[in-house]
Amino acid sequence: MNNIEPLLKDIGMKEYEAKAFAVILQQCRLCSAEQLSRLARIPLTRVYETMGSLQKQGLVTALNTRPKKYRLISIDALSNIIEEKKRLHQHDIDRSEAIIKQIKHAVPKTVPKHADDIRKDFWVFEGRETAIRKITEEEKKSTKEMLIFSDDFSWFPRFRKVLKSKINNGVTVKVLIDLDEKTSGTVKELLKIGADVRGWDVKSLSGDIIDNNMTHMISKIPRAGVNINNHYGRPGTEELFVYNCLATSNPIMVRMVKTYFDVFWWRGERPRVSNNAKQEKGSR
Repeated sequence: MNNIEPLLKDIGMKEYEAKAFAVILQQCRLCSAEQLSRLARIPLTRVYETMGSLQKQGLVTALNTRPKKYRLISIDALSNIIEEKKRLHQHDIDRSEAIIKQIKHAVPKTVPKHADDIRKDFWVFEGRETAIRKITEEEKKSTKEMLIFSDDFSWFPRFRKVLKSKINNGVTVKVLIDLDEKTSGTVKELLKIGADVRGWDVKSLSGDIIDNNMTHMISKIPRAGVNINNHYGRPGTEELFVYNCLATSNPIMVRMVKTYFDVFWWRGERPRVSNNAKQEKGSR
């Protein structure tokens, strides 16, 4: 006979509940407290509490006999556990939404003019994950063109899905990347999803220009004792590098970064594409 006690625990039953219910399902469809204590190895003093809990969950019923006996209602009643989980989960969601509304209500709707101007034009984000998240949010909004510049583009795997989706929807994606042996795999993947790629050799600076409306610039500074060359071409971590991201929608700044991008793009070397890569790109 298979022991279903662990499975009952997995769906949320407590230890004694799982022991008692397993006995009712597999050994004794109509059980007294003494039988349950013996078969399920539960202290008799805990049987009544345990069975009371199973009754509240709609899994068993108690017969008005002497001694009192317990009977299974229906194996399908196990779905009650799932429904209760859904109810509690929805309760937590509703409570969180109410708290968010309170927080929004507590935040002033107006701010001093000079602070509002800064908020509209410039943002500074600290940390690798924060920068990636913010850039991903903006790139998902792109409708025309994304211009990306990076040394080793080690963060490409985190953006691959967004870039591929945008390219498939007609957005132009151009990437400036250091054409190096350690970046060859990334270059092949970029070409494979349909991005245009050219080489440049600027180190420790990454970023993008989105639809000529927004630009991000990320600096990656190695921490004390870290040799950046030992980690080139591989995703970095907060333990190894200090990440800062400047984001701006200021048209003058965006135009300036775009001008520099165009110069490097014009000078940039095209990667050597294998015949297989050409065929894959042309078949799209």
